[in-house]
Formats: sequence, structure tokens, C-alpha cells
Amino acid sequence: MADRSTQEVRRELESERERLGKAVQTLRKRADAARRKLPILAVGAAGASLVLRTASRRVFGRKSSGTEKRARFSFFDRGD
Repeated sequence: MADRSTQEVRRELESERERLGKAVQTLRKRADAARRKLPILAVGAAGASLVLRTASRRVFGRKSSGTEKRARFSFFDRGD
């Protein structure tokens, strides 16, 4: 281990504290920016989900031939 004086160790500790403080400030700024963007990202994800669901139903969905058996009860009046 290198021989260091008490003053050298204190200077190094102070330097490391300053670097750590700057790193914490940078992380806080980035976290705040991410929190501000979160609602926008959530709306974008919901919109993308809706588009993909609609597209997949159109591509993979089957057309009704009218011969399928319907449930006895329905929450909605289908006009039958």
C-alpha cells in the first residue's frame, strides 16, 4: 500500500465526493426527464396496441357465415 499523508487522503475523498455528487445530479435530471415522458410513452404504447390489434383482427379474423351457434343470452340487442 502506498504511503499517503492524511491530507492526500482527505483531498482524494473530497474529490470523490464531488464526483459522486455530480453523478447523482446527472441521474436525477435524467430520471426527471424520463418521468415527464412517461405519460407520452404510455399513450403511444396504447395507440400502437390498438393499431396492432385492429390490423391482426382484419388479417387473421374470420368472417361470419351466419351459421355459427349464438349464445342463448346476450347483453346487447343484435336485432334478431
